[in-house]
Amino acid sequence: MRSAARPAAAAGFPKELIEAASLDGAGRWTILWRIILPMSWPTGAQCARQTTAARGRRPRSGPCPPGRRR
Repeated sequence: MRSAARPAAAAGFPKELIEAASLDGAGRWTILWRIILPMSWPTGAQCARQTTAARGRRPRSGPCPPGRRR
């Protein structure tokens, strides 16, 4: 269990939450899928939105050379 708790604690997840799940019998994959990933979705979605918005605002410098896309 130690390997699943260490990355979660490093990412800012409460160590107590991971330990409680492990005491309740959750395995490494269960902790990942039911605790860590659901808590990470809002951050990932916000990063995706900001990346998409930033790409839409980039100025174009001119036509692309033949055979290359932007």
